[in-house]
Amino acid sequence: MKRQTWIVSRCEPWPSGEQCVEIATDVDHLDPSLFWERDGSDYDRLCIEWSDPRDAVDAAIKVRDLWVAESGKPVKIDHANPVFYGMDGKTDAELRAWAIKTYDEMPRCVHCSNVCQEVGMPGNYEDDVTGESFHACCDWHAELYLYAEHCHSEIEEETTA
Repeated sequence: MKRQTWIVSRCEPWPSGEQCVEIATDVDHLDPSLFWERDGSDYDRLCIEWSDPRDAVDAAIKVRDLWVAESGKPVKIDHANPVFYGMDGKTDAELRAWAIKTYDEMPRCVHCSNVCQEVGMPGNYEDDVTGESFHACCDWHAELYLYAEHCHSEIEEETTA
């Protein structure tokens, strides 16, 4: 299974050359004009993969603020691929609303309701008896769910018979 992540990067997409902070959903979606700092700087610390879109937005806003202070030029932020879709730029409020909505729509564990980081459609586990797909954050919670679904109902039937 693949982990859902959001990658924050700085880029200057061609042909505009505008300074942009991008929040991409996959390495394949990163703009080819990105700056990939690995020098221990604040950019290096913030331009990484994030497992929570809310954290990615917070990091992107910090990167934008650092870059504006450094360059004196406007910097846009968006959660798109600027090469293919263009970079409209979003306000901080729009970015945070997008991040909250995205986080709220992430799959949840059927046992504990924690966010499942593994991306799988329609679920990352499957019930061998019913063929139902479901999400669980770990093998243990998948087993507990299956036990509750099958064994618990069988025990109830035996005790009421």
